[in-house]
Amino acid sequence: MDLSDPEVKALVRRLEMLERDVAALHEAGQPPMPDQMASAVVRNATFEQAVDLLLDACPWVSDEHTPYVSALFKLARQIDSQQKPSSAAIMEFRMNVNDLRRCAPEDIDGKVDPFDDELAKIFGS
Repeated sequence: MDLSDPEVKALVRRLEMLERDVAALHEAGQPPMPDQMASAVVRNATFEQAVDLLLDACPWVSDEHTPYVSALFKLARQIDSQQKPSSAAIMEFRMNVNDLRRCAPEDIDGKVDPFDDELAKIFGS
């Protein structure tokens, strides 16, 4: 198993997050319900958990994106620790998420967009 593979890293991050969630449920005296563990959308995630979910959804994120990921985790922890997070901190978090998403390769799944293909033919690029 190649531990540097982005898919393996995403799986490890997801498992770590699930372990934290299960531990938190047990600490609260609440056994995890199957529907809590497998929901399609996490509705009550902390900002730090949201970063984990974002990274799980972006297998293209690699070591070169570490500054973005580090900044997101630092902001997420700051926001999660505040009783009432400031709008500025949430805006900065959102801007960092957008900056990271702009780093995504244009052709993630190996498919060429037909519209882009036609534009390339027209403009000769």
